[in-house]
Amino acid sequence: MAGKYFAGDGDTGEVSINAGFRPAEGVFVNLTALTRYHGYSNAGGPDQRVERAIASGAHPEWKGLAGYPRLNKIFGDARYQLNLITMNAGADLGGGTRAYATATYGKKYGAGWANFRLPTRLPKLYPLGFDPIDTTKEQDYAFTGGVAGTVAGWTYDLSSSWGRDDVVVNITNSANIDLYNDTGGTPSAFRAGEFIATQWTTTLDLARPFKLMDRPATFALGAERREEIYDLRAGDPASRYKAGSQSYPGFALTDAGSHKRSNWALYADLAFSPVTDVTLDLAVRHEDFSDFGGTTVGKLTGRWDVTTAFALRGTASTGFRAPTLAESYYSATNVQPNSAFVQLPPNARAAALIGISPLQPEKSVNLSAGFLARPRAGVVVTFDTYQIRVDDRVVGSGTLYGYYDGKVRSAAVNAAIAANGNVLENVPFSGVNVFSNGIDTRTRGADLVVTWSNDLGGNGRIDWTLAANYNQTKVVGVRATPTPLAASGQGLFDKVAISTLETASPKMKLVLGGLWRRGPLSLDLRLTGYGQTSRFADPGDGKYYLDKAGRKLITDLSVDYRLTERITLQLGANNLFDVHPNRVDAAGLAASGAAGNPAVEIYPAFSPFGINGGFYYARASYRF
Repeated sequence: MAGKYFAGDGDTGEVSINAGFRPAEGVFVNLTALTRYHGYSNAGGPDQRVERAIASGAHPEWKGLAGYPRLNKIFGDARYQLNLITMNAGADLGGGTRAYATATYGKKYGAGWANFRLPTRLPKLYPLGFDPIDTTKEQDYAFTGGVAGTVAGWTYDLSSSWGRDDVVVNITNSANIDLYNDTGGTPSAFRAGEFIATQWTTTLDLARPFKLMDRPATFALGAERREEIYDLRAGDPASRYKAGSQSYPGFALTDAGSHKRSNWALYADLAFSPVTDVTLDLAVRHEDFSDFGGTTVGKLTGRWDVTTAFALRGTASTGFRAPTLAESYYSATNVQPNSAFVQLPPNARAAALIGISPLQPEKSVNLSAGFLARPRAGVVVTFDTYQIRVDDRVVGSGTLYGYYDGKVRSAAVNAAIAANGNVLENVPFSGVNVFSNGIDTRTRGADLVVTWSNDLGGNGRIDWTLAANYNQTKVVGVRATPTPLAASGQGLFDKVAISTLETASPKMKLVLGGLWRRGPLSLDLRLTGYGQTSRFADPGDGKYYLDKAGRKLITDLSVDYRLTERITLQLGANNLFDVHPNRVDAAGLAASGAAGNPAVEIYPAFSPFGINGGFYYARASYRF
């Protein structure tokens, strides 16, 4: 496959191969290899710092900088190269017993532009300015092995899975300005650090059919044991000296550490039919975490087949989600041209200085009800409504400022930054962002899916899908702002944080798809309509501005032609008519530029269909 955006960037290429083997009787092995490349895209506008300097006469020569006026390339896709190998295998051991295994290996290199640093930033080394590039080198391994079969009327499945994800963060084409000012020298490339996540899970599932009230029933039992480790390793000394390497300072020694968690779980499930045409499924699960203790959740599902063409269904359940180790312990510093912000780990002692407690689990109550209907042959209709209440939801805070426009906004925030081992100097805006269990939310929605087919005789066949979703999330509870933050007049959750939850996703989404086939030719057309989305922005002038992506219709089209029994060709376009979201609020963009920001984000980043516009591609497939 090869493709690119209509704008001419985002070059993409992908090659994959799949092969299956039977090396012995009752044994199979399936292998898939894939390599994919995606290039940079740039959907941003001119850097307002440069435009203002030119317009004021301070630096008219900047108009001659290479790439002007789109010097700042931060607002777009990163470049990446992905290589992936997967294996799926199984063997019949006889007597109704089988062994199975899956394994994956992935290697990914990614690189993303940071904000353009002006020629005045470090003129002795970069007289024309510089663009730091944040890069990641990631390796991911996973393996699952198991055995399944039947013993004394019980079916069993015993499996164990181990996985590891290792990400090294590097910075190139950069500098540590504090190091240069203090010593007269600085590297241009840095190793910012590394984070590693591993997980080992072992499960045993048992099930047995039996008779209950003279009707078929199934009883199931299960057990699970899981071990997790999250390691964060510090960057090289140059990357973490004072404010650190530009764009992405190295992880500090106080950021680094190894964090572990273990948990075990037991569950039981009973599915039975108390009366004709009614099925009930009752499940209960108990988990015990080494860092949170135990909890028990349950689920009741029911279905009533009123007729052979119409069924009612419903579910009620409680839920429990432990925060990830990364949510609890990840820490990093992001340095922008006129600001620096620390992602403060909520489980660190430094967070307590601003009144943030270690993360606790989320708890939820989920309700759903709906129906399935087959009004006539070939037509299937499903409709479901739902409500999800989440208490103690883990969400990111708004920006909590220590310094605002060069003036102290919160001494407590500055103390937390220092206690976390960060040194932020020579920036007018600095502060922290932090996760906390600060909000309760309620989500209500409905899903409708209709599928049907039209047989056109000699003109082929069309398979249709109509899907509609309504979804609304409301913040129904907000924790009181901790005293150290309230003293500075800041709330833990500002308008940006609340609108991210409530309005940044569309309430309405409609999809109409039709797949037409006739002989070797097929045409796949999909229309997707998105409702309004919006989110407040804080450009740094003390005001909030509302950005709206707009109601949009996106058209995707692909045409396939089976050239031979083995060769198929495809041409397609996603977002065929090159639709973009509405531009961000003009007053907010101007305020961002006036505050000294690059202000290149001319489209809302939360757009549900992206910011890059149309993408076209061609694909060829060969079947061995």
